[in-house]
Amino acid sequence: MRSHSDGIPTALPSQSEGNAIKERKGKESKRKEKKEFVAPSVLEVQAYFSENGWKPELGTRAYNHYHPEWKNSQGKKVLNWKQTMRTVWMDESKNLNMKMAAPKINGQKIPVSVNIYECIVKYNDGTSLILPKAECKQIIEEYNLDQD
Repeated sequence: MRSHSDGIPTALPSQSEGNAIKERKGKESKRKEKKEFVAPSVLEVQAYFSENGWKPELGTRAYNHYHPEWKNSQGKKVLNWKQTMRTVWMDESKNLNMKMAAPKINGQKIPVSVNIYECIVKYNDGTSLILPKAECKQIIEEYNLDQD
């Protein structure tokens, strides 16, 4: 503790002590706690692919490639599965045929049922797609469908 010239102690640190305290606090706050990786379910991966304009089947292939260990090609643990899907699997040069075509609504491909909880839309030709929730709701309203 410092003291004034009259001998009375002060509780305030000197400028250099204050800077040292600020520096320590700054370092502590900059340290990030590492989040523990939580592996997604196959439905989460399929939905992520569908939301980004890719066929859910490619999501299934990607999920099966990593499950259950979730390690990359160098054998390191995957830290961010969405980033891995974007950089490794959502590459048009490798997976061009896995891009989703827009559903044909003009009389050819008509949605017949929607599972609103998983956002799975079934069409009259027997195919189904996992779509973002907003698109599911839009299809339900547009085609006056019952929700499964």
